[in-house]
Amino acid sequence: MDADKRVTVFVSHHSSTAAIAGEVERALADRGVDCWMAPRDVEPGEPFDLAVRRAIERSRALLLLFSAEADRSRHVKRELILADDAGKPIIPLRLEHARPDQLAYHLADTQWIDWIERGEVAMDRVARKARSSERARSSEGERAAPEASRARGLAFSEFRMDLADERLHGPDGPIKLGNKAWRVLRLLIENEGRLLTKDALFESVWDGTIVSESSLTSVIKELRRALGDIRGEPRFIESVYGRGYRFIAPVSAATAEPIESRPPARPAEARG
Repeated sequence: MDADKRVTVFVSHHSSTAAIAGEVERALADRGVDCWMAPRDVEPGEPFDLAVRRAIERSRALLLLFSAEADRSRHVKRELILADDAGKPIIPLRLEHARPDQLAYHLADTQWIDWIERGEVAMDRVARKARSSERARSSEGERAAPEASRARGLAFSEFRMDLADERLHGPDGPIKLGNKAWRVLRLLIENEGRLLTKDALFESVWDGTIVSESSLTSVIKELRRALGDIRGEPRFIESVYGRGYRFIAPVSAATAEPIESRPPARPAEARG
């Protein structure tokens, strides 16, 4: 990447820290990093939630200006979920002496940068991390491109997901799934071994629409029926009481053709 090329980070913060957000933006601008902030950068007439999602997807990373108020903010939490789902690194900048509670899950494996008493040093570190995430994403994309071009789906046990056609195939052929069931299954499989909270699933699959918890429960039941899975002794979808779900079967990239498109096997020739 050209050293002079500017990168953009999505700034997630509580409105009570707007003044500090302005200071951070000016400091990062001097270091070649631009900031996208809501509601300031939402275009007139553009739906707020759509603008936020697009901005996160286009940014190199999410910069969290962490404070006690941000920790309690539902909007900040949703932004972190969207960033995580989009594969964007989260850069937490601590503005005050506070420990995460509501956001602890999303910040468990991140390295903190302290704004407190070390403003300029902190800005140097944020800029470096934003740029390093750009380089890492570029190199990972280059390595993954050949494999991604070959892989048309994901395989687990006797099942295969065709990502292009959005179809699930089992040993007896295609398995019909509803749209929400397909999206939940794909999300679980793509996060194999990782706990996905109910909030994260609602945010990603129901696009933040407020629905009852029974909606997700019904989808999980549909998936278990389709996979022949048992809640008490799961092979695929594990329930974590009160929190969410985890996909526990090994997953691999699938490069074979869909089951129904394979040429039929030739019959054995008769022996004389």
